[in-house]
Amino acid sequence: CPRPNRCYVSNWGGDHPKAGDPQAVSSGTPAAVDARGIASQGTVSVLEARPGKWQPVKSIRVGLHPSGLIASHDGRFVYVANANSDTVSVIDTDKDEVVETILCRPEGRLPFGSGCNALALSPGGETLYVANGTNNCVAVVRLGAKATPAAKGLPPESRLVGLIPTGWYPGALRVSADGKTLFVANVKGVGSLSRQRPADKEPRPPEKGRNSHDHLGSVSIIEVPDEAKLAEYTKQVNANNRLAYSLAGLEKPRPDAKPVPVPQRHGEPSVIKHVIYVIKENRTYDQVFGDVKEGNGDPNLCIFGEEVTPNHHKLAREFTLFDNFYCSGVLSADGHQWVNEAYVTDYLEKSFGGFTRSYPYEGSDPLAYASSGFLWDNALERKRTFRNYGEFVRESAPKGATWADMYREYQTGAGKFKVEARVNVKTLEPHTHPSYPGFVMAIPDVYRAKLFIEELKAYEQKGEFPNLVYLFLPCDHTNGTRPDSPTPRAMVADNDLALGRVVEAVSKSKFWKETAIFVVEDDPQNGFDHVDAHRTVALVISPYTKRKFVDSTNYNQTGMVKTIELIL
Repeated sequence: CPRPNRCYVSNWGGDHPKAGDPQAVSSGTPAAVDARGIASQGTVSVLEARPGKWQPVKSIRVGLHPSGLIASHDGRFVYVANANSDTVSVIDTDKDEVVETILCRPEGRLPFGSGCNALALSPGGETLYVANGTNNCVAVVRLGAKATPAAKGLPPESRLVGLIPTGWYPGALRVSADGKTLFVANVKGVGSLSRQRPADKEPRPPEKGRNSHDHLGSVSIIEVPDEAKLAEYTKQVNANNRLAYSLAGLEKPRPDAKPVPVPQRHGEPSVIKHVIYVIKENRTYDQVFGDVKEGNGDPNLCIFGEEVTPNHHKLAREFTLFDNFYCSGVLSADGHQWVNEAYVTDYLEKSFGGFTRSYPYEGSDPLAYASSGFLWDNALERKRTFRNYGEFVRESAPKGATWADMYREYQTGAGKFKVEARVNVKTLEPHTHPSYPGFVMAIPDVYRAKLFIEELKAYEQKGEFPNLVYLFLPCDHTNGTRPDSPTPRAMVADNDLALGRVVEAVSKSKFWKETAIFVVEDDPQNGFDHVDAHRTVALVISPYTKRKFVDSTNYNQTGMVKTIELIL
């Protein structure tokens, strides 16, 4: 509240949509969405003190997911961090209008993805510090005449003058009263490296591995740098984030580029015309491949080894074993965003205290999505064909059906139980198999594989197959030790058999010579790993994959999404 009788409140999803406006439900509340089903508004409400209450008097349109707010010391300006737009909106409180929008990405040419989410002001009000969560840095902004009470002699526009490195995902900022020290709360800190959770009396022994729920946030205490030190810090941030590599990814396609499996630039031709993207659930590398002697595994942490997952092991040995591949997220709520968008929003990164609004693993909250959209949006925009088997489909178990019932259904095809796939993101409707189940542990993965293979045969008869295929095989998640469910080993074995059958069918089809199958877990949360809690199972199966090879290059889910985009 910059003035005693006036307060400013950020509305993450903007104003309530009117009847007939495109909208979707976020935690029981309608939110305005765009054609892709992604939240499309952000506003700040102006509240005025009236007798006995605060009355909304105006709504100011700002960027997407307005999160952190701070007022200038005299109350003349309110600064708004727009986490889903990478900007800061400057509101002049005399007019209650946005007078400047400051882009806070490290480099103006970069696409969306900085996550500007929190703010702090220097004591003199001339410098704004912006927490760029996804860049793991603080952006330093010198405010211009439009945006600060100390306007005399300043250029009209604010400008980004440098970057300060922080821990993982800075999410809150304070400046000391003397302006010499910056305090930064890092939401993820040093990642999942704590072996001791709050309820634990003792740290977990090293031989028991790491888990992605071993959260450990941190606070960075930083001496506010002078100009020379800030320049040094900026170079460090840009090196940490591989700025040159990112900018190289924006280069235009070369007209004389020859078709290769993975083109160097977006828009150049690939010999691969079809990508099948298999998304599985919740396993670490060591849980499955810890027994593979060729890789960096710990057999003591391997509980679903070759006896349980012979197809995974065969594929890893026949094609490439990736023993240094990582999930970018922690659990299913953020994991499905990473595999679908190669990004997670501030909305989710700050939900780990309890997910009080939603746990949108199945695509049930439009505020959780990045403004840059989904992988399938990108494919469809570029006129690629797309088919979805199960991703972002609501839980859809037939009423009264047990796992045994659905297994018999798979065996006999009797049609006694009907599965209806209802998607949470409307744009998926025309592309989604109408009876392919989503996250339902009462339906075995061999049932899912059978549905896919049936359509594959139909595609063969037509002589055409989609460019991008999503295939959700979630049963390696298991149902734990719940009554009337198979054991965890049996459910992982079912998942393994389903994957093997899918690969067998595709490799024997007419589309094989132009197809690549990418396999990844959405997250690694249900297991332990001796290297890092995020290390996971990944496979790439195609005629062009290097055979009988161990690749220890550091990869993660964002790189897998980029590779798919380069191909398509």
